Amino acid sequence: MDRSSAQRGCDELHVPRVVGTDPRDGSRCAVPASFAGGLAGLYSLRPPLLTRAGVNERMRRLKVGVVAMALVAWLTVITGTWIVYPWYREDSPTSAKSKLLADSNTADWHDFAMEWKEHVAWISPILATVVAFIVVY
Repeated sequence: MDRSSAQRGCDELHVPRVVGTDPRDGSRCAVPASFAGGLAGLYSLRPPLLTRAGVNERMRRLKVGVVAMALVAWLTVITGTWIVYPWYREDSPTSAKSKLLADSNTADWHDFAMEWKEHVAWISPILATVVAFIVVY
């Protein structure tokens, strides 16, 4: 069965790497975990679960959790922008960007993905910082 040229193009762009070589590997796990922890912290503030001592303990944990969540989100976006992204944008014919743009079937992926990475990705740490500010104060 013949695969489409778009599928072949994606396979050719695959760059094998070892887990741990991308500086964002740790934050890829930490961001969802911290968001889940924040939701669990908010859920634990339901009236049947609250006592005076419980509120103090839960709020301290919630404050630390949301601040950590915001810091990890900033770390992820900053390392992606200034460490990983320059590798993608190299001005060489073998760079990932050059390979995507060389094939008209995959050029749209560059337009979509780079708009997302360059602009929309910054919304997450900004919103996480807003949430941290609201919870801390």
